[in-house]
Amino acid sequence: MAILRAVLAAAVMAVGSCLASARSVDVVPDPEGGPAITDLKKVGNNWELRDVSNNKLLMQQRNAVPLVQVVDNRVTYAIQFNEQPTGFDMVVTFTNPTSDTLPIGTLYAGMFTLGADIQYLDVRHTSVWRSANFTTFIGKGYTYPDDFYSPVCVFRNGDYSIGLSLRYPAVEWNHDTRVLFMNPTGGNSGEGGPGWATGFRLSNPNNVPPSQKITHPGYLQPHTSRKYVLTCRVTRDRDNWMQTLLPYRQYFRALYGGVSYERLTQPILPVGIADSYYQEAGNLDGFGDGNTRRPDVFGWGPWADELCGIQGYSAVMLWAPSGLYFFNPQFNYPFQITSRWDQIPIMRDAFDPDIGLPRVGKSGKTLGLWWGRSLDVSHVWDPATVTPLDPANPTHIALAEREIDGAIRAGVTLIGMDTCNPSINGIRNTYLWIKHLRQRYVGITFIAEPSPCDILNTQLGGILPGWALDGQPTKLADCYPFQNPHYLADFLLPGHETVMSFRYNFHEDYFGYTPTPDDIDHDVRWFAEMGFVPMVWKQVGTVGDVRAAESWTWTVPGNLRLELDKGDADKTGSDGATQDTFDDQSGTDKGGDKTTDDGQKK
Repeated sequence: MAILRAVLAAAVMAVGSCLASARSVDVVPDPEGGPAITDLKKVGNNWELRDVSNNKLLMQQRNAVPLVQVVDNRVTYAIQFNEQPTGFDMVVTFTNPTSDTLPIGTLYAGMFTLGADIQYLDVRHTSVWRSANFTTFIGKGYTYPDDFYSPVCVFRNGDYSIGLSLRYPAVEWNHDTRVLFMNPTGGNSGEGGPGWATGFRLSNPNNVPPSQKITHPGYLQPHTSRKYVLTCRVTRDRDNWMQTLLPYRQYFRALYGGVSYERLTQPILPVGIADSYYQEAGNLDGFGDGNTRRPDVFGWGPWADELCGIQGYSAVMLWAPSGLYFFNPQFNYPFQITSRWDQIPIMRDAFDPDIGLPRVGKSGKTLGLWWGRSLDVSHVWDPATVTPLDPANPTHIALAEREIDGAIRAGVTLIGMDTCNPSINGIRNTYLWIKHLRQRYVGITFIAEPSPCDILNTQLGGILPGWALDGQPTKLADCYPFQNPHYLADFLLPGHETVMSFRYNFHEDYFGYTPTPDDIDHDVRWFAEMGFVPMVWKQVGTVGDVRAAESWTWTVPGNLRLELDKGDADKTGSDGATQDTFDDQSGTDKGGDKTTDDGQKK
């Protein structure tokens, strides 16, 4: 208990001590040099942004959206536009003059007149360019850090790329941002035709539909102010869109640094130990291979034999290694990944160096376990309820570390963190918890699912859901939702680890096609060429030579490319920045439903 109390005290100090670099890093960008591309002027009461070479209108403030919209009218705000050679910075200072804690509001940046047909960068999980037509487009809204990799919005036509981003200390202020991209119709006419709007919603409007709620909205404490900056940059080279996000990268890296881990590159073979298909009376846990390798019947020796003999893979990851919940399947995969082995006598040989799982590591393979619902603590097996993990709660720490300590006893060096999403316990708790794990378990590599936001990606690798389709596939190629490198991660975090987890369910369900070994070999190599660590749910023994490429060396233009600082990857969770502790200035976190698509058209 003394150790737990010490850990708790350290966690409390981390949250309650003086602020680190978040306040020393200025949220307002410095004036930039270089030739002017744009001209910002106030015409009457409205702002306009034009191309200096041809006077083409790029942005115009219109009635379709305000520049700022507050939720509670008691919150006051001041707007300042700072002109830059390639755009502007809109600095908004919100003030709460009352004695109540109040929600904040939304920032917009005017209407961008790039024409009816554009492309926008979808940064859910990774970076995918999508086409949009003004007449048919349905407004989108996704939340950072839950869904979006970064709080940015980039769009382009044949002549320009425009990038907008929000600068604010997300971990310190501990709130989400909903990034909106819309095509309003009312109050949106004028020179250049209707314009496209983007917004950054910091808190929930009144009567917002549950599907559009921010889970962790922003609040202002009584008698306090906060400054947010919406940056806008323009380039005439539509393919050089990364240039427009330099203000965000500069701020982000100053706060959170670069990657602090050594990335894996070899393919990972996922192996299911249990499945709901096998759950029945006499096998409530759903263990498979009932006649040969069921671990609660035969112990772990047969599975150790199988794993040691796998050809073509130097890393294996075991799913549901302790079975599955039967009575409360909504909480699968189970939080207890190793402690249950101690509770079932025949499964205790998992820790035996001569019989059990330590043999896998000794054979030269990396052994991994899938840690179910890694941010939801369950106190018992098959629980009726789970609790969001609090890194300052000694009971939560003890229960979580019990599972990892058991994994270490079994020779595990790779842990996949299931449902590791800040929507569960907020970005601050998630970030501090992962940093704690990294610093305590230096020999363990952690990877997170779903693919983490940029802040968390400094601390651990992410897992792309390679089967997450937006709609029903019409051809085999549609079964691959991610067909290009993770451009945004390459730009922000060279050295990042991103795992492509891929299944062939859609091939078989929609097209009746069973992939051949050549198909699987091709896909594994293709994923690796794009910079992803392949984790394909089909085994093929020909991929032992495959390694994930360093995609940032060719996806990022040379003049924008960051040098990969090998010193960052020290396996300690030190990210090269100084922001490790935070005062609690965030106000009360008030919950809501996880956000998805706005699905609205104004």
